[in-house]
Amino acid sequence: MDVREEHVMTYATGNLKTVVTSLAAERFRWRQSPSPGSRTTLLLPDLAVRQAVTDAGTDNVSLVFPMAIDGDFVYEVPNSVSIVWTMLTGITRPPDHVGLIHEVGQIANRLHTMPPPPGTMTHAPWLKRLQQWLNEPSGKDSERFLFSILGEHITRDRWDDLGQWCTELLDSPQSRVLLLGSLLPGEIIAGKQAGSGCVLAAGSVASGHQASDIATLLEGLVTVTEMASRAPNLLIEAPDFASLAQAFLVGYGPMEDDRIVAQTAVLRRLSRLVDVAAHLGWNDYLSDQAAAMARHIDSEGSSLLEPCEWRR
Repeated sequence: MDVREEHVMTYATGNLKTVVTSLAAERFRWRQSPSPGSRTTLLLPDLAVRQAVTDAGTDNVSLVFPMAIDGDFVYEVPNSVSIVWTMLTGITRPPDHVGLIHEVGQIANRLHTMPPPPGTMTHAPWLKRLQQWLNEPSGKDSERFLFSILGEHITRDRWDDLGQWCTELLDSPQSRVLLLGSLLPGEIIAGKQAGSGCVLAAGSVASGHQASDIATLLEGLVTVTEMASRAPNLLIEAPDFASLAQAFLVGYGPMEDDRIVAQTAVLRRLSRLVDVAAHLGWNDYLSDQAAAMARHIDSEGSSLLEPCEWRR
């Protein structure tokens, strides 16, 4: 570790371990490595792909790729934590980030107008993994149990709907745009100036339907809303988080088909459940979410996105 760095924190998810250190001039270094036992492989896209993505950024908000060092990803960013961390700990409130999220919506729209450069992955990794899982879960007991419980809750016709939605997204010929692939709220970092910041980019950049990025952000905001509702003494109401979703949608502008966005949010939620099952095992959260999945499928995602004040 560079002698100028000072350790700030270390945390881990099922996929990644992140070590945060402080640098000079209010800059921070995030070093990410695969968590022990995870199936994560850290790979960077080709240079031409990275350049196309970074070109979509603005003076206020950048799309930042890491350096690859000894098999790890190393980012230099303007804050030690994401906007999700600061909101869930009460340091900031959702309205503090409306300007930033509005600009992220504009950037996503700009990215989706760019033709994918040669060498871009042909599918968002999360979606391809989910399609494979719907056909055959991995050998982990918790994933197979989730597979079984979902089968009981949603029945064959709804299962077929999920498979069809995956196929439509993967095979859609009319919309093969450049995707960030991992446009999650936890990848958005606020800068010191209001409305400034960055979005982490990595190996998930792909071509595909624009709904993949939009739904990823919206489903992520719904998840943060759910987490906030369970946090003791955190006085943030669901409409506060809805303001972020609306800011993103206004910044993004008109969509080709908002029906596909809501359907894709359901697929994103299921992908999240598969990851939770793989890394944490069966728990009450999975049980509750599995029970709600039939309602989300029947509403084609509208019920899931209700906290975003989603309107079809």
